[in-house]
Amino acid sequence: MPRPNQIQYLIYPPSKEIIEEWRAESKERGTSLNNYIIEMVEKSRHSENSNPRPDILRENSDLKDENRKLRDDLRIKDLIIQKYEGDLYKLRYEAFSNLDEMGQKEYDVKL
Repeated sequence: MPRPNQIQYLIYPPSKEIIEEWRAESKERGTSLNNYIIEMVEKSRHSENSNPRPDILRENSDLKDENRKLRDDLRIKDLIIQKYEGDLYKLRYEAFSNLDEMGQKEYDVKL
């Protein structure tokens, strides 16, 4: 039961192993598990590197730019492939388009 004028929170650690590590570290420091967790949270909040947001925002922006460039490059390459496939089709079946021409014609086995 919580003490008067105090707030109680529940935490859900990812595994029992982690909670056991926290207990061992709190014993090494000579403090309770509750105080150890509070100390670690506060230490993390007040550290100099606690604001990685600008780095993440810059990285996100860089990745979006790279993604846009790669999509544009892919779009251009798809158009080139379509053009080459059209040219290949024309060259492959050009002999069959003019039926008035006489003589032997080679055809692709896949036809």
